[in-house]
Amino acid sequence: MAQSNKRITRNRQSLACAECRRRKLKCDRNHPCESCVRRGDGTPCVYQHHANGSGGERERGQRSFTEARLQHLEQLVLGLAEGRTSNGTGSSFVNSETVAESGSSCTPSSRDLSYLGSTHWSAMLDGIEQLREAIHANEDAHIESHDLINGYDIMFGAVPTLTYQQVLAQYLPPRAEVDRHIAVYFRSKAMRAPFLHASQFSRLYNEFWEAPHAASPLWVSILFSICHVSDNLIVSKAQPETSANNHFAQAAAHCLVAGRYNQPKRFAIEALLLYIQAELLTSLEVANDISTLLALSVRLATKAGYHKDPENFRCSPFEKEMRRRTWSLAMQLDLLISFQCGTPSAVQYPTWNTLPPTNLMDSDFDEESTVLPPARSDSTDTDILFYISKHKLMAVFEKILRHALGPLDNEGNVVQALDSELRDTYNALPDMLRPRSMADSILDPPANIVTRLCVFAICAKSLCVLHRPYAVKGRPASVKTCYEASSELIGHFCDAYATFQPGQQNESELWFMGSITWYDFLTATMVLCLVLCITSENLVGVQIDREESMALLRRVHACVQKGTRSKDTRRVIRLLEYVFARFGNDATGPHQSTASNGVDGKSYATTLGIPGLSSGFPSAAPFLDMPGSHEGVASSDGAWQFDDVQDRAFDDPSWTFLEEFLQLPDDDFSLAQ
Repeated sequence: MAQSNKRITRNRQSLACAECRRRKLKCDRNHPCESCVRRGDGTPCVYQHHANGSGGERERGQRSFTEARLQHLEQLVLGLAEGRTSNGTGSSFVNSETVAESGSSCTPSSRDLSYLGSTHWSAMLDGIEQLREAIHANEDAHIESHDLINGYDIMFGAVPTLTYQQVLAQYLPPRAEVDRHIAVYFRSKAMRAPFLHASQFSRLYNEFWEAPHAASPLWVSILFSICHVSDNLIVSKAQPETSANNHFAQAAAHCLVAGRYNQPKRFAIEALLLYIQAELLTSLEVANDISTLLALSVRLATKAGYHKDPENFRCSPFEKEMRRRTWSLAMQLDLLISFQCGTPSAVQYPTWNTLPPTNLMDSDFDEESTVLPPARSDSTDTDILFYISKHKLMAVFEKILRHALGPLDNEGNVVQALDSELRDTYNALPDMLRPRSMADSILDPPANIVTRLCVFAICAKSLCVLHRPYAVKGRPASVKTCYEASSELIGHFCDAYATFQPGQQNESELWFMGSITWYDFLTATMVLCLVLCITSENLVGVQIDREESMALLRRVHACVQKGTRSKDTRRVIRLLEYVFARFGNDATGPHQSTASNGVDGKSYATTLGIPGLSSGFPSAAPFLDMPGSHEGVASSDGAWQFDDVQDRAFDDPSWTFLEEFLQLPDDDFSLAQ
């Protein structure tokens, strides 16, 4: 059945040369052909093999064509460099058909016709355009047709879907390979989804291999999503510059459709959440389709009653705990994606009362348990402790997002309350989740290092989101908080960045450099740039170590320049370049005596005025309105107007402020890039 749906491919070689094919002209199949000779393009007359030929033949054909175009362009440039001779030399008038065919131009004017030969700049542009087409064709030749289709196209019906049996026949690798992917995935406690219980998964996994065609397509989607995450990690470690194939993600999407993922049935919510999480862990950008899928998963979970604590439900203790874990992950992903997209979360927070997961190891309970054992202490490092800690912080982060997306509170009372609640929640977390420098983490397992960084990133990011609007308005306490939180987050990230490279200490946790954490890093970078601009005129009464801040931003620039990054990264790179141009020769300024060693990545807490990581962030100072802060404050040259910034509701106030202060060009920082 699978064979009948396969597309019939055309394996015959192309008989016309590449130029005749491109211009849709008749080719006499000589070398060079008559058409190319007539145009004077004999050099690039090459014959390409069909794209469906063997990889080696296709690559050689594309390479020869590209090299021919390069040689032709070189001849054009050399001809121009040798200088023009007399006006009549080497030129002749030709009819319009020949001109159109050769790429030269015969331009009518008020007096006569002007022939533009092959050394004219317009002819060069035509050659460059042909070269660009050849290069693009060369790149496309290495992309198989199935790689052009992503999982979102499959799930939203943009492309034909496969049946469950076809998915198994086309995508399922041998068991030995799947075993390897499963082992890699379950070894990472921070990457593993909390609702995947080891004993239950092992049972379902063995049942699947006993009768693959009888298994639930939704559960098999979970299996393919696990393989997708693991495959990306394995390929990234072995070949850092190579991207993993997305065929596992396609298989997971096909299985979701085959299992009717849009209905609240067993494994539907879990499979959808794991697919979303896998996409976040393996990419640097959040696709718009993820927010749609996440909103659907939240609605499905609500329809299935996951938003209500299952204490009184007629289900086993094991199922109750798994429901809590599933809802916790849905809530956390919803908040993270909503933050990145700048939209309200899909979870209706006043309507749910599901308790956080219980701090238990998988060995403490299973499907046969009649009652859950007492929770382990917070000092016990279980696999679920990471998600429990994030759950507590996310509950406060949700309030901060709601406040940030609503009308700003001019009095600052709400901000102070949220600030205190966030700090109290963070300070109550176990000490093992407090970040420390990489110099002090040499003996720590990589999973512990990344969980500490993730938890701290949530707290620091929350402070930046809460105080950033008020920092733009010039309130000293908010400026100080943004400075400390962003600087410390950047310091820890840059300190750990090199350790995630292949062969380094944390290479097994390379997922940490995915879209969510990377976006937190970019957010902190933008906030620190914002603080530099705000404090440059000494109008807010807050003194920062400008020299150290510039050193931190240079470390950021070194990190973001490595490898291919997202569109947001390119915007931040351009922002950094403008900041360096604006403050590069004026890095020295007012210094805080407590800031001295942070650039070395050894003691960020004491460096940035935070009295020790174990005690958390300092209490926020009360808001002190600047003189005239409600009327607007301007520098001597009128570089910034707070009220003018805030009134531009159609734009991010912080970006608007930076654009005005640094005089950023609109085309460089357009959101459409």
